[in-house]
Amino acid sequence: MHTARRSRPFDRRHRQRFGRIDVIVNNAGITRDQLLVRMKDDDWDQVLDTNLRGVFLMTRAASKVMMRQKSGRIINISSTAGRSATPGR
Repeated sequence: MHTARRSRPFDRRHRQRFGRIDVIVNNAGITRDQLLVRMKDDDWDQVLDTNLRGVFLMTRAASKVMMRQKSGRIINISSTAGRSATPGR
């Protein structure tokens, strides 16, 4: 869900079916582990699109509804891989 166009239908379909958005859980994440000097631009773009842009777009879409409702929760789940570096990466 890394394009704004793809996040809008989710918001509409959900509200039509349930009427509200009470919680959103951002849990998607990918990795393209390899040495930095060997990483392709496309791999880097996919990681950023999924791990950052996807979270931003879904949170923004849900936040608009939650603000109108004056309630809602956003839960972001991340990987422990960011806590320590792997040699060469």
